[in-house]
Amino acid sequence: MGRGAARRRRHGPSPRAQRGPERATRRAINALNQLGYTVTLNPVEGAA
Repeated sequence: MGRGAARRRRHGPSPRAQRGPERATRRAINALNQLGYTVTLNPVEGAA
């Protein structure tokens, strides 16, 4: 790493979080599928 790398810190949500919850959900489901799990999601009552 360069000398200035320690000074650069990200503040706020991560870049992945900013892309939207749908992408994060899809990524999590795919990761679990690759591990051999079947995933079923049901909406939480009163959410969104």
